[in-house]
Amino acid sequence: MRIFKKFQSSDLSLVAYFYYLGMEFETEVLSDRPPKLVFKFDDKECEKLRDEFNNGSVEVEPKRYFHAIKTIKTIVWEKLGTRKVL
Repeated sequence: MRIFKKFQSSDLSLVAYFYYLGMEFETEVLSDRPPKLVFKFDDKECEKLRDEFNNGSVEVEPKRYFHAIKTIKTIVWEKLGTRKVL
């Protein structure tokens, strides 16, 4: 049995794409100054999906992707909103 490390990203557009695809994630606050939230994914296909996303070879339904971005931004604000940003 092969164990995969979690794929981590704080890239809003990429995380929103993974969310758009229905991938589950965990979050972790890495630092306080400045505050940084990282999203962690278990999927072993994350690197392949990231490369496809960055190469522009994926298509999304615009309205659904826009809502995914809004949802991820809300999660970021819920996790970091009360922290002081320098």
